[in-house]
Amino acid sequence: MFDELDLEIPTFEPTKSDKSETSLFEGMTREIEGIFRDQARTKDEALSSEAKEILEEQGEQLIGSTPVWEIDGDVNAMIQARHESELEEIKNSLKHESYNVYGEHGIKAPYLEPTWFAFREDTMDDILEKAGTSLEKPMFERLNIRPVVVSDAGDKEKLFLARFEFPKYGATLHFPEADLGMATEKCLGWIDFLSGMHYGCCEMLMVVGEVSTKTEDFPSQDGGGPVPPVPDELFDEQFTEDKTLHNYIWLESDNTEGLLDGVGGEAEPANPHWFFRVNCIEKQKWPYPGEFVGLGNRIFPNLPWSISPDDPKYHPFLFSGMFMDTVFITSGVVTAVEKVDGYYKVQVQWREQNIWAYPTDFAQYEEGDRVTICKNIKTLKTSELWKDEDLWSFDDEIWRVVPITYYGKGFGW
Repeated sequence: MFDELDLEIPTFEPTKSDKSETSLFEGMTREIEGIFRDQARTKDEALSSEAKEILEEQGEQLIGSTPVWEIDGDVNAMIQARHESELEEIKNSLKHESYNVYGEHGIKAPYLEPTWFAFREDTMDDILEKAGTSLEKPMFERLNIRPVVVSDAGDKEKLFLARFEFPKYGATLHFPEADLGMATEKCLGWIDFLSGMHYGCCEMLMVVGEVSTKTEDFPSQDGGGPVPPVPDELFDEQFTEDKTLHNYIWLESDNTEGLLDGVGGEAEPANPHWFFRVNCIEKQKWPYPGEFVGLGNRIFPNLPWSISPDDPKYHPFLFSGMFMDTVFITSGVVTAVEKVDGYYKVQVQWREQNIWAYPTDFAQYEEGDRVTICKNIKTLKTSELWKDEDLWSFDDEIWRVVPITYYGKGFGW
């Protein structure tokens, strides 16, 4: 099964359709398909040395033309028992969890943690540049998290994109294939976080919200060194359950699925990256309309997390994300308030812009308030998508600040 263990287990040449389509997985052994294939082979063609050894121990004589499937059932049972015993011994002696998963399928896989820091994605890795400094205080400083350091970008911080769709009430999805088909929940929207290989590489993956993540729910450690620091507690359950996408038992809930291709007609990653999909359901209390939501990653502390001499600054680090509006609603942070002829106007930090906006009411807004902004209510579109123009372009002629808050929160945070 594993080369270094020198086990004599037969392998079979994969068919053309079985072979990997990417050189990333070259060198991996194929899945063990059993001692004998379910097809008409004679014992001379298919018997492994292990089967022959067992048969010789029994002192049985076989006729050369006897088909494999007619060999004594007891022999097959003994072979299976021996394999199960050896597999269990191998799994118990392995040093890393990735082999436990791959080993069950008879595969030896390389560690794939470079998929989290080695490669760029043209047109998919410019979110930090677009956000400007707008995430510094509400996310990076408040939560002690920084973007991933990407080697292929000259050891610079990068944020990869997250695609999303939030249809307006009663509308259908523009990309229905993003619905994971949950048995008990309705897909109200979806998010595709660009990601690397999480199996065997990541201790945890979690959703990180500019507004919706509380500091007390987000343990963070200082980085430094070629590998991340050892967490105070591995698989720390301090991260809230509805925002923990991948944890130590490697089970994903009905509304999440990793290692997916993107939605139809949209560009696929050019490098070894995939999408981690989340279907938004009624009981979750995120995203807050207009906030930046990202994918946080805690790589296992025995694996490299960069080749940069500076290394990531914090653990977890932020890999991908996007500002997430709805069709009619976005939000921003008040940076200044001015009284004009008996009413107020406010300056709002929105994405990388500081924009003066007019409220529709006489509420007492203060600097630091998170305010809701109503967009063009006459729009004919039925879904808000990650690629919509109004995600980056503020219409100060039409958009207005409105006295609406979400999830029981006031203006002040």
